[in-house]
Amino acid sequence: MTEQPEPFTVVLQGPSGRYELRFLQNHDEGEFQVDLGGGGAVWPVEVCEHDGEGWRLAGLTRGTAAHWGDTFWFEVRTSLAQAEYFTDRLVRIDRAPGA
Repeated sequence: MTEQPEPFTVVLQGPSGRYELRFLQNHDEGEFQVDLGGGGAVWPVEVCEHDGEGWRLAGLTRGTAAHWGDTFWFEVRTSLAQAEYFTDRLVRIDRAPGA
């Protein structure tokens, strides 16, 4: 098992409102249980690494095409309380409400 952060939850503000990412440890790199407000999904983490003061957790979204119109590469940075979403370029950065 790769070194992973302790389980945590972060609420972010996206183009269709607030949503919740809940990180859980597993036998690989971990996973996010995701609540997009209209249903849940599991996003496997493919990259789990220490990033200075926090963690960088990255992988491919699942179940976002219906809500956000596409599937994205995501990078969650715990030290910044934000998620970045990419296709062939950076598409957007979602942050915690009020951040």
